[in-house]
Amino acid sequence: AGGYMVQVLPFASDETIEKLERSITSLKSTTDMIADGLSAKEMAEKVLGELGSLPEVAAESVPSYGPCCRDDLRGRMMRALASMGKKEVDSIIEEQGQVEMTCEFCKESIVFKEDDLSAASQEI
Repeated sequence: AGGYMVQVLPFASDETIEKLERSITSLKSTTDMIADGLSAKEMAEKVLGELGSLPEVAAESVPSYGPCCRDDLRGRMMRALASMGKKEVDSIIEEQGQVEMTCEFCKESIVFKEDDLSAASQEI
């Protein structure tokens, strides 16, 4: 399964929108295009159709997941704890004294002790 997300800017003409709609409705499914070996860039060019693309502003990136840098991970988890609100963090400190969090990308677990949770509570 797959799809396209195209954002039409407010100043786009009706003609531009019509060209885009024609282009998208004439496409094969994303599954078929992937099976045919098309790259994401080639699929994007097909979506844009006769509107074309601007190679000078096109960018490519390769997504990657984990292993996460432990220091960055710890900071993100600490911000997540702080976003829970002072009352909730204080409640966790009182009830459990620590929190174990696991990153869903790299599966790294970090245990925050009472001192860490107190620091998060101070930041709120």
